[in-house]
Parts: sequence; C-alpha cells; structure tokens
Amino acid sequence: GVYDGIYFTNVDRSLITSDSLSANGDVGVYFNLSDTNSVQNNNVSLNTSDGIIAFSSSADTFNGNTLMSNGGSGIVLFTSSANTVTGNTANSNAVYGVSLTSTSNNNTISNNTANSNASGGFPVSGSSNNTLTGNTANSNTFEGFTFSSTANDNVLTGNTANSNTRYGVLVQASAVRNRIARNIFRSNQEAGVTILNADTATLELNDIALSDSGVRIEGS
Repeated sequence: GVYDGIYFTNVDRSLITSDSLSANGDVGVYFNLSDTNSVQNNNVSLNTSDGIIAFSSSADTFNGNTLMSNGGSGIVLFTSSANTVTGNTANSNAVYGVSLTSTSNNNTISNNTANSNASGGFPVSGSSNNTLTGNTANSNTFEGFTFSSTANDNVLTGNTANSNTRYGVLVQASAVRNRIARNIFRSNQEAGVTILNADTATLELNDIALSDSGVRIEGS
C-alpha cells in the first residue's frame, strides 16, 4: 500500500478483525476522533510508520493484534483516553512497543508483550491515571517502562521487564505519584528501577535483581 491501511475520522462503533494491515506506506490503522471501536486479532506489521495510532479517540479496544517490525511504534495513543489495550504483541519495532503520550489518560494497558524495540517498551509521557498490568517488556533498547513529563498517578503492577539495555523502569522529568508494585525487573544492564528528578514514587514488593544497581534515585 502507499498510505494508511485503514483511516477512520469520526467513525464510531466499528469492528476491524482478522485482517492483514501490513506493508503500508504510512500507518496500518489510524483513528482520528473515533470512539468505541474494536481492533482485534489483526496482523499490523512492516508498515512504514506506526502500526496503530489513536489520535483524540476514546473508549476504543485494541486486542490480540500482532504489531512487528513497523518503522515507528507498534501502538500509539496520542491525546486518547479511556482505551483498552490488551493481549497485543508489539515486538521489534523501530521506536516503541506501546506508547502513551500527550494527555492520554485513564487507559488500561494489560497483558501485552513489547520486546526488542529500538527505543523502549512502554513509554508514558505527559499522561496520567493509566494502569499497566501483566505486561512484558524484555530486551528493549533503553527501558522496559518509562514515565516522564508529568506522567502522574499511574500504576505499574505485575509486569516483567528483563534484559533491557538500560533500566527496567525509569521515572523522570517531574512524573509524580506513580505506584510501582509487584513487578519483576531482572538483568537490566544499568538498574532495575531508576528515579530521576521525580517525586513521590511508591515502590512496593518488586523483584529486582541481577543489574548493576537495583534501585537508583537521583535528584528526587
């Protein structure tokens, strides 16, 4: 394809399922101002840009999709809230696995895999009150999980981030009141958990081992 595989603007209550949305000239699936849609069990790989983008879209469900070797990220939520991202595989993308940015709030990100991505697994930037649970982020360049730029009041629980080239999880840049509980952070190159210039993070009952440092805190 020469452009997007599927592009929705102001489309609600639709189902995209069991399609191949791969090798497009831009994005595999693009939602713009589109709510309460479901994207499930699709192959969204080898696109020039991102696999799936939700822009200013809410209450959408992304479930069971394969998003591999895209030129951008696997899934991007941009100013998109109250979405559910569950059971997807977002590996070997050129940027991130699953990215939340620019006031993408109150999303549920669960049981996804984001391994071997070139810039990280699950970054959350400028987005709050999200729940990330049961996800796996292994062998990514840089971090498994990142909270930055006023990513506040998020919950990271029951996840695994092993063998990333820098940290299992990084909290930085005025991201506050994030709760990190019952996760596994093992064999990350520099540290299991790093907190840089970010206040009031809560660490509870995490399994942190086999890194140069277990927990690193600076300027917080």
